[in-house]
Amino acid sequence: PDYEPRNDDPQSTFYVDGMFTELPLPANAGNISGPVGGVVCQGETGVIFSVLPIENADSYVWTLPDGASIDTGEGTPEISVSFNEMAISGSVNVYGVNECGIGIISPDFSVTVEESPAIINQPISPDTVYAGNGIADFTVEASGADLSFQWQEYTGSWADISEGGFYAGVLTSTLTVTDPIISMNGNKYRCVISGLCEPLAITDGTATLTVVINTEVDTYGFSRFDANNPLNFKVFPNPFSDQISFSYTTPSPGIITIAIYDILGIQVEFYSKEIEYEGAYADIFDLKLLKQGIYNATITFINEESRIRNNLIIIARSD
Repeated sequence: PDYEPRNDDPQSTFYVDGMFTELPLPANAGNISGPVGGVVCQGETGVIFSVLPIENADSYVWTLPDGASIDTGEGTPEISVSFNEMAISGSVNVYGVNECGIGIISPDFSVTVEESPAIINQPISPDTVYAGNGIADFTVEASGADLSFQWQEYTGSWADISEGGFYAGVLTSTLTVTDPIISMNGNKYRCVISGLCEPLAITDGTATLTVVINTEVDTYGFSRFDANNPLNFKVFPNPFSDQISFSYTTPSPGIITIAIYDILGIQVEFYSKEIEYEGAYADIFDLKLLKQGIYNATITFINEESRIRNNLIIIARSD
């Protein structure tokens, strides 16, 4: 019998009573499944990517962004991937292969690689401020995705700061301390920064608040008063042993405060009251618990328009 050749090159090749199987190329790869939104973190491990089985594929070839590597599942429809600390965003793809060739590659699965929080610039110590009359800012500059900030204060141990009072911006990159008291002198501040990716970043905690007592007399808005003693501030007796009387004259309704500081600038007594009428006042302090020594008494008067302050040295003695 005559047999028709099964191919054209060479013409002398014939299959006699033979059988053969046609092996097609792998089918087109489908869509890849991966992390929600395609977002991963630098340093993240165990990230799963998968594709439905590709018809006629004997093996699977995956392509990954720079800095990513397959931990398990290479050559299969599901892989576990690690992203190193230098990984960058890119695309994940896969295609099937067999002994006849390769199939059509999958559509891109876009991967966004986010950074962990990183500190670019540490907070620095602000300029010195006067007790009760000054503003100090602490600022941190950081990089990373979806950053959150929490400022902390060190007064023997680190503790979170709450918004309000002396503090504003405790959950932002800039902490503002307004009109600190003398006892806050030397407090240190740091910021704990969290983000989409771990770990946390924490500033070095060296930024320090410096608060001093203003020994200058502040008389703006009260030109009709004696520039050297604008509130006619007096104490009696001085030196004192247990009680002391503070007398003063106010030009209008407002708030009066009297603070007493030791020679280290630490506030040891504080008094505040609302003044309803212009005039002369006297207040008696029981200070018998104060140790013998020299103290600074600061009186401050505040109304809606102005602030005025006087300082006097007082001496505590033991009987």
